[in-house]
Amino acid sequence: MNWNFRQTRQFLAVGVLASALSACGASSVGLVANTAPVAITQPTALPTSVPTPRLPEQPAIVPRETVSGTGRVASAHEASLLFLAQGRVEQVLVEEGQMVSKGQLLATLDLRMFDAAVAQAEAGVASAQAQLSALDEAPRAADIQAAKAQVKQAQIALAQAQTGQTQDIRSTEAGLVAMQSQLQATRDQLSAAKTSAERQVSQAALTLTQAQARYAQAKYNWEYAQSSGNDPIVPSVTSSTGVKSDNKLSDGQRENYYALFVQAEAAMQQAEQAVAQAQVALENARQAEVNGVQVGEQQFIQSQATLDKLRVPADQDRVAAAQAALELARANLARLNIDPNQSQRTQAQAGVAAALATLEQAKLNREYAQLRAPFDGLIAQVDIEVGESVAPGGRPAISLLDPIDLRFEVPIAEVDIAQVAIGQSAQVQLDALPNAPLAGTVSYIAPAATQNGAIGTYLVRVALDATPHVRIGMSGQLSFIPAAATR
Repeated sequence: MNWNFRQTRQFLAVGVLASALSACGASSVGLVANTAPVAITQPTALPTSVPTPRLPEQPAIVPRETVSGTGRVASAHEASLLFLAQGRVEQVLVEEGQMVSKGQLLATLDLRMFDAAVAQAEAGVASAQAQLSALDEAPRAADIQAAKAQVKQAQIALAQAQTGQTQDIRSTEAGLVAMQSQLQATRDQLSAAKTSAERQVSQAALTLTQAQARYAQAKYNWEYAQSSGNDPIVPSVTSSTGVKSDNKLSDGQRENYYALFVQAEAAMQQAEQAVAQAQVALENARQAEVNGVQVGEQQFIQSQATLDKLRVPADQDRVAAAQAALELARANLARLNIDPNQSQRTQAQAGVAAALATLEQAKLNREYAQLRAPFDGLIAQVDIEVGESVAPGGRPAISLLDPIDLRFEVPIAEVDIAQVAIGQSAQVQLDALPNAPLAGTVSYIAPAATQNGAIGTYLVRVALDATPHVRIGMSGQLSFIPAAATR
């Protein structure tokens, strides 16, 4: 409500009161003037005072005031699209002024690198799934044949012991020394491999911690920028006069913070995958060390037992050693048919999960190399060319807006905002169309005021009815009857 309307209401009230008093006075004079002289035949008691006739009370006339403001036409849907991947622009499929449909491909980078990454990730998934499936497959024929050969050799040795044939002790001693050296070398080699795997796990864990910290910072910056509209790093600025105000972000700066958040999230996911892969490699190295040392020790113990039995003159002891070797060979053959343990299955499943995550990231990167329309609209600006190199967080490549679903945006003073309600009818008079007022409905009222010095205003959006010749950016005047006045 403005001052002119208050003044006008007071002026009208005074005029009504003056007219009422004037009418009352004119009526009294007319009664006196039109009374003819009458002869009085007898004394008549006259009243000491004549009461003034009371006029019926009239309702106060309160004019309907309007709330108004100056604003501009805007689109209900606007988007500044930019690539979230780095590469060279391969195709630009739209032109400025062209209408596009939701999901339509607008531009794309050179996809060969991204397709290769997807193919490589698919191969990694196939390899991991094959390793998991191999746990449930029958043992290889070569492994079975080798185990059977060991059984056969043990049977021959047993037969030789049973027939009393002697063994060459020196040859066995030399073989035992060589086996001992080989066992120590195996221990050293497998221990070094395990230590290297442990370092890789530690390095991957450190990288993950750093990635999580960067992700947390990027997430905070994006959520702060999204909720407040201010720069999270420098949220406020001070003018030369000492006035402190919010440091508002541009659309490009806001998109840059979102791109940094997406990149940090992807980096954290990659770091998590690297930790999982390093842990799988460490578990494999540990298992390989245990199995390798165990096999070497078994062979060494077997050879030592053979040597000890050779040194014992009793034939019965040699037979017992041969019998034990035969039982060991048969046990190794039987081990080929045992189901895999839970640790092996868990490792294989983790490998499949890591490969699938890598594939999903590769597909996501490929999607980032394409720009598609998020809604039906009009191409407002194309700011890229074929052959141009782009990087995440750069300038918007294509600007898209909806020229059909329009709204009128206007700041309303805080003294008038209480008289505005959602769903309230409004009228817009555009400067460019003075003879064509537009009808609309209040669709949004900002929950918080925007301060400009000591003055606070609230953004009000009015959804406009479909009208030809209205263009985005046209300025005009918005007016509507306050909500309180319509009750």
